[in-house]
Amino acid sequence: MRSILRTLPLILALGVGAPLSAQAPRERPQVYGTSLVSYVEIPGVAFFPFTSGIDYASPVGQLSRYSLTCGGLCLTAPLRLPSGAQIVYLELEYIDTDPANDVVGSLLVCDYLGLNCTNHPAAGAGPPDCLFAGTICSGIAYSLGGGNAIADLTPDAITVDNFTRS
Repeated sequence: MRSILRTLPLILALGVGAPLSAQAPRERPQVYGTSLVSYVEIPGVAFFPFTSGIDYASPVGQLSRYSLTCGGLCLTAPLRLPSGAQIVYLELEYIDTDPANDVVGSLLVCDYLGLNCTNHPAAGAGPPDCLFAGTICSGIAYSLGGGNAIADLTPDAITVDNFTRS
């Protein structure tokens, strides 16, 4: 399998307060809310094997990673967002050159111990052959190289809570 996970951008609702004046001190904290949408990208090189038994490759000069031996949850990356942010959109950018496999992504929301996880998007997103709840993917028949799949996470009502969830 030579499917490559390149990036997993997330778009979330992070409202930004009034612009800071030129005389404002540099240590003034950023104010967040839900009035604007901001994009947060997790580059492919931020992903690492989910367990130590998974082999992966990262081509020299490319910001991508792919699994050599995995057929399930292969690579994972942390997502650091402020509490109160609402996650409203998920986009999977991929390079898929294997007509027998697909590139699959998911946003996991777990309890503070990293257990009792829920995969998002709840309804699934991507081509018709991969509309499974909790996943977004390239589709098994897709093997044309780079592409992307998107999911509206608004119905999932995900609000970041850094105290009780991860």
